[in-house]
Amino acid sequence: MRTGEKMTANSIRDKARYLIGYNWRVKHLEYDNQENGDGIVNFIPSKNLKLKSGEVKNINKQAPQDWDELFKWYPSGKYILKDHQFNLHGITSIYDDKIGKINIEELRTKLIIDYLSQYNAYSTKKDVMECFRTLWHFAVHQGYMENDAMINPTYLVPLKKGRPVEYKYKLKRFSDSDWELLLKVCSDLSSRFPWQSDCVVLQALTGLRREEAFKLEKRDLKYWKEPKFLKNKAGITEVIYGEIHIRPAVSKMGVEEWIPIIEPIKVCLDNIKKIPDQHFTYHSKMFNVTHRNFPLAYSRKLKWLFCSTQVQQEKLLVDPEYKNSRKTRLCSDKHCWDEIKVEMRKRLGLSAKDEFLCTSKMLRKTYTHKMKTAFGGRSDIAKRFTRHKDEKILEGLYDGDTASREEVHQNSAELGKVLNFIIRRA
Repeated sequence: MRTGEKMTANSIRDKARYLIGYNWRVKHLEYDNQENGDGIVNFIPSKNLKLKSGEVKNINKQAPQDWDELFKWYPSGKYILKDHQFNLHGITSIYDDKIGKINIEELRTKLIIDYLSQYNAYSTKKDVMECFRTLWHFAVHQGYMENDAMINPTYLVPLKKGRPVEYKYKLKRFSDSDWELLLKVCSDLSSRFPWQSDCVVLQALTGLRREEAFKLEKRDLKYWKEPKFLKNKAGITEVIYGEIHIRPAVSKMGVEEWIPIIEPIKVCLDNIKKIPDQHFTYHSKMFNVTHRNFPLAYSRKLKWLFCSTQVQQEKLLVDPEYKNSRKTRLCSDKHCWDEIKVEMRKRLGLSAKDEFLCTSKMLRKTYTHKMKTAFGGRSDIAKRFTRHKDEKILEGLYDGDTASREEVHQNSAELGKVLNFIIRRA
């Protein structure tokens, strides 16, 4: 099914959660992006639903033919997910709530405020308000409202921001020593976490966002027949071997972008090419089976640059749709990051009580800082490599980082030369 607006798969998923989610019906929906970046919704069969208590709900239904059949199976107010694992705060979607049963012309500010009371976070309430606005605009454009001159009630709903909560990763980045140690640890963990560790390294070297890296395909690596030899300001010759093509379906901005392949990036990509020749041991939580010396040669048949280790190989030959789906690519690097944190703490001699910030959220901030440093603080040049939309975002959200107190102390020594006019009283 194609979307009516140019929204990505993640945007459609978020809107579907608030509109019709927290219900068994969403287990039949799968979201993906087309080549041009537009999101699509696919209907899939749903077999079992494993609850946190261990109970298994047997849904066992094939994929619905259309939306009418989906809502016929799961009418309003029924089959709501109440398990703690799938509905932590006991939320009811707009469609399943009493507000979903009124005519759009009867929508009033008081009804919206009452519905929003089940949400706590300001950002969540803002997203739900956007869903109400989308419904209102759709009804106006489709001519469902007799009096389309009515004021949109969503613009009259007051949303109050709570007291800001300090975010411990705000403006945090890796120091130079921790940065080098991170890359060393990723290299050492490559045999235990194939594709995951190298994906972290590629993000560190290119500034790629995590979801962008996961969606890369092998055809996105465009090597030139003849590499370019260019001299930098220091007079050292650097080699550019080609470019990484960021397709609109991959880019967060939904536009075509390119990343030059220089020597460090080429080394990382060469390491990724060698992964199909490896074997590794892993434990499958789904089937509770340990696989030893598991060959990764199956990845040669897949189009993804970063493949999943949970691939059902018997389906690759008989199911082309499964072969090219997101189920065969890397979708998470959480386990790798958990081990990276443990290993870096061990090598730095830190105990469990010592504060140590190490997360994927710091990768892009560190890369951005290094780009600005390399180009003398010029955001207009750095944004070409960080691929930010404009310089304001780059300067507003990535300046003033507090990763290294030693760097601040060094700068304060220079500041003392300027602030030398104070007089000490006797």
